[in-house]
Amino acid sequence: MTTFGAAQLLVDVLLLFLILVMLAGRAWRRGRGDSQASEHEAYRDMSATLAQLIREMKGEIAGSQDRLTEKQLELQRAIGAADERLAALQSAAAAPLAVPRIAGVVEAPAAAPARQRATPAVPAPRDEPEPGEERRERYRQALEFSEKGWSALDIARVTKLPRGEVDLLIRTKGRRG
Repeated sequence: MTTFGAAQLLVDVLLLFLILVMLAGRAWRRGRGDSQASEHEAYRDMSATLAQLIREMKGEIAGSQDRLTEKQLELQRAIGAADERLAALQSAAAAPLAVPRIAGVVEAPAAAPARQRATPAVPAPRDEPEPGEERRERYRQALEFSEKGWSALDIARVTKLPRGEVDLLIRTKGRRG
């Protein structure tokens, strides 16, 4: 039994006790002068009320346990989806990035990262890439901007990647080798 179920059971037992006290008080107020038949009738009424209350409490506990089980399944599904997404992100981050070389263009040496925050510049649009390549290109850009000292928020805005993915990329970039 879960903690929630135990707490619910305790509350239900307390409510039963209060109902018994109320019924006993009502019978006591009627006085001892009532006939024995009315006492038996009051006892049957009290028993029926208690039995109905117990059935309702059992139904509520079963419903609570069903809802809890349902929420656990939803949580497990969400964790599975997050694990799949994380694995895809890690495999994309670990894939070698291919940068096309243009004939006749000399690359400038990489500059040391500036201490000041660089102003984000939107990269020039490219031809229509394949769907998987488009995502890898965004990851490559995100890592490139990170090396230039950009904040994760600016990188997420420019590359249109979720902030969490950008944070994960930045954290895992040094683990590739």
